[in-house]
Amino acid sequence: MSGLPRLQHKYAISTGVFLLVTIAAVMFITLVPLLFLLYQTFFTPEYAGNLAVFTLKNYVSVFTDPATLTVLKNSTEFAFGSSFVALFVGGTMAWVTERTRTPGRQWMYLVNMVPLILPGILVTMAWVFLLSPKIGLLNLLVTKLFFLNKPPFNVYSMGGMIWIQGIHWAPFAFITLAGTFRAMNPDLEEAATVSGAGIWNSLRMVTLPINLPAILSLFLILLVRGLENFVVPAVVGIPAGIDVFTSRIYEAVAKSYPANLGLASTYSVVLMIVTGIGLGLYYMATRESSSFATITGKGYRARLIDVGKWRYATVAIYALYVMVAVLLPLIMLIWVSITPYSMAISGKNFHLVTLNNYVEVFNYPGVVGAMFNTVYLSFFASLIIVMLGVMTSFIVVKMKLKGGRILDVLGTLPLTFPGTVVGVALATLYLRLPVAIYGTVWILLIAFVTRFLPYGIRAANSSLLQVHAELEEAAAISGASLVRTLVMITLPVVLSGMVGTFIYVMTLVIREFPSVVLLYGPQSRVIAVQLFEMWESAAFNQAAALGVLMILFLSALALLMRRFQAKES
Repeated sequence: MSGLPRLQHKYAISTGVFLLVTIAAVMFITLVPLLFLLYQTFFTPEYAGNLAVFTLKNYVSVFTDPATLTVLKNSTEFAFGSSFVALFVGGTMAWVTERTRTPGRQWMYLVNMVPLILPGILVTMAWVFLLSPKIGLLNLLVTKLFFLNKPPFNVYSMGGMIWIQGIHWAPFAFITLAGTFRAMNPDLEEAATVSGAGIWNSLRMVTLPINLPAILSLFLILLVRGLENFVVPAVVGIPAGIDVFTSRIYEAVAKSYPANLGLASTYSVVLMIVTGIGLGLYYMATRESSSFATITGKGYRARLIDVGKWRYATVAIYALYVMVAVLLPLIMLIWVSITPYSMAISGKNFHLVTLNNYVEVFNYPGVVGAMFNTVYLSFFASLIIVMLGVMTSFIVVKMKLKGGRILDVLGTLPLTFPGTVVGVALATLYLRLPVAIYGTVWILLIAFVTRFLPYGIRAANSSLLQVHAELEEAAAISGASLVRTLVMITLPVVLSGMVGTFIYVMTLVIREFPSVVLLYGPQSRVIAVQLFEMWESAAFNQAAALGVLMILFLSALALLMRRFQAKES
């Protein structure tokens, strides 16, 4: 141990136990399910006393099936298309906000926080309400206004899938690129302007090329998120007959009897390879980004572009973005939640507005249990994630053991797992182990910890790096054991930062859907799964009411986290 002073011999046992428990927990949570997933692809399942037998049948089935090429085409088209939409919309808003003097730009950060709170399943449901050929509000409105013979939009299409995923991730693109554009040295743009280039030529010839590494990196991250997305393919793609890898995995587990875990595992491995290629390209792009640096030790003052008469156009872009990305989905969800059935928003229908759906939703089978499960699972999963994150980071950052970085890599490995892959991996593992937790809340708790442990570790790493080693050294010299040092010295110092992480992880757990949809049982539903079941049962109005309640709860958590961060700053 080269970080903290070597502890007295009497504390060696407790130190060893601490290391053993932490390392074993991280490996079991992150590495063991992955190994079982790979094992499942090469061996037949064990049932009725038959031993598992090595086989390549799953890979032969996947790679000789003509539908696999269609699935690959659909997955890449969906991922590339939605990434382009998110990048174009979010990037445009980021440039207008950070590089121009458009009125009202100071509100854009607050506006973009709202869509980031919304769970993907609710956003998808809202856009179905808006663009469905039969009940879509926009379709009904445009058809009536322009006297069309048929609805102009069809959400149940590849274009509809791309639009929903792209507009939902546009705020993430905005937040990411806004910082890049804000930090850019304006001297280069001004030089282009002095040389006679207008605003648009300066943007095309200077701003975009200089920020190309950041733009490319963001595009690759969006691409990976598109490949691993399951919500949009589940709600829109499956009814439309558009299969992607994540929906194929879901159908192999949830729609097959018995569940074909071998096939699902093989699809999961293929998906991980594809997303791994995307992540590899991302790391290559960020590694080479130093050659595009424009910020040096020389000071400068960021100067904004005066767009002149174009400010009316940029303000219109603001208004359109706010309406499309924020207001339309929210208004649609609220409207559906207060109406007895699907109907257009019009004055003549306002007398039908009712709150009965909010009453009925509590009487809907499984809803109260799903709420209870969601609250206590999110609480305990977040608590475990924060505690294990601090323990892991203490070993990596403070103890600086040989091989500590390997533990850090293992702890963050789930970041590369799509949610559906986590679900398949855990199903594969716990159906083989002699513990009957499949379909219970316990396997959901493990799924949440596995999925979001990297967030706890990364946050703990950042907090512990700010704690000077002399505090732990003083405790160790005074005779405190390593565990006591961690509990009495380190934890109190980083507690404030970890409380914020705890609240943030709670919001992630509450919104999580892809991993748990493959693991839940009749008594272990959570709200996200309950919404999906209500949607499939055509209980649209009650689902919208439950969704609005979910948004209110998530908003309260977001405000609590924001208030806590404001106190700390």
